Amino acid sequence: MAAYRGRSTWSLAVTLRGQLSDLRAVARMNRRYFTPIWLFPFVLYSGVLVPPIFGIPGSQYFLFIIGPYFFVSTFMAAVPYRRREIGLGTSVVISLLAPFAIWVALVFSMIGLLYLLSALANLFAHPVHS
Repeated sequence: MAAYRGRSTWSLAVTLRGQLSDLRAVARMNRRYFTPIWLFPFVLYSGVLVPPIFGIPGSQYFLFIIGPYFFVSTFMAAVPYRRREIGLGTSVVISLLAPFAIWVALVFSMIGLLYLLSALANLFAHPVHS
C-alpha cells in the first residue's frame, strides 16, 4: 500500500489516463520528429521482403537503407528532448517503446496472417466431407 501513497485506485486510473493524454498531446505536437522513428519497424521489416524481390544482397540493403534510416530517425526523435521541450521519460516512451510496440504488433500480425493462410490452405487441400 505504500506505493499508492494514500490514493485510491480510482484516482490512480484518472492519473494514468491524464498521463496517456499528455503523451498523446506531446506526440501530436512533435509528430514531424517522431513519425520517422514510428515508421522504422516497417522499414526494418522490409529488410525481409525487399532484398529477395529486387535481387539485392540483404547486407547491402541493411548497410545503405536500414542503417542510415535508423540513425537519421533516432536523431530526429531526439530533437524535442535536446530542445528541452519534453522530459527523458516522455522521450523514451514515445521514441523507444512506441516503435517497439509497433514492431511487436507488425510481427505478430504477420505470424497470425501466415497461420490463417496455412489453415485455409489445409482446409481447401483436404476438404471435410460429411
